[in-house]
Amino acid sequence: MASIAGTGPCCHRVVEVARQRNLVAAAMTFEPHPREYFAPEQAPARIANLRDKIEGLRSAGIEWVLVQHFNRDFASLSPERFIQRILVEGCRARWLAVGDDFRFGAARAGDVAMLRSAGEGSGFTIEQIAPVLVGGERVSSSRIRAALSEGDLALAGDLLGHPYAISGRVLHGSKLGRQIGFPTLNLRVAHRRPALHGIYAVRVQGIGRLRCPAWQASDCGDDRRQRALAAGGAPVRLLGRGVRPADPGAVRAEVAR
Repeated sequence: MASIAGTGPCCHRVVEVARQRNLVAAAMTFEPHPREYFAPEQAPARIANLRDKIEGLRSAGIEWVLVQHFNRDFASLSPERFIQRILVEGCRARWLAVGDDFRFGAARAGDVAMLRSAGEGSGFTIEQIAPVLVGGERVSSSRIRAALSEGDLALAGDLLGHPYAISGRVLHGSKLGRQIGFPTLNLRVAHRRPALHGIYAVRVQGIGRLRCPAWQASDCGDDRRQRALAAGGAPVRLLGRGVRPADPGAVRAEVAR
């Protein structure tokens, strides 16, 4: 197995090496995000939900996505146990791509040097991937979040390598829009803090020919997981279906509070 501990260029490199060495291209991700586990009120906004993340990895050529539940037991693993239990016994890794700032294990005590040393005796090799620069600055999740929170969709798209999108499942809303002639689709997303706020013109995937010109990405009452999606004449049969507002253009962006 050729494995990835990172995203972006790491992902593309894993797929390339897996094809060269006849290995399975795999990626590992954590759910929930470690910072959501340790400090949920201070956790960063989610750029993508789990489903979108998996779909993005699959479209890049990743064959297996390993979703590790981040809990107390996993967080307490020493770096040595992480290597043996997760990488060697669990993933059977033979080649691993990591970012230049990769840390792992309890208290983030493990680093790339430790990983490289362990690999010599455990049958896997490490390749450290250099950071990607856009506009002379490093691409990072923090920079992407900042661009989205400021409504800078062009920069967010450049950093991501594709237009921003997020998916959700259609559920019942307050049914107020139909009273003024604008029925809505209400989307449920899994995480509490959206990275994007405002009203956006979008294209929507997963609803056939139904036109959905605007997406309101904001908190809806007490349920922070809902989004209102304007969709004139939206039929009831869309309830329970997954849809994906994509390629947004700002109509009225809001700075996240």
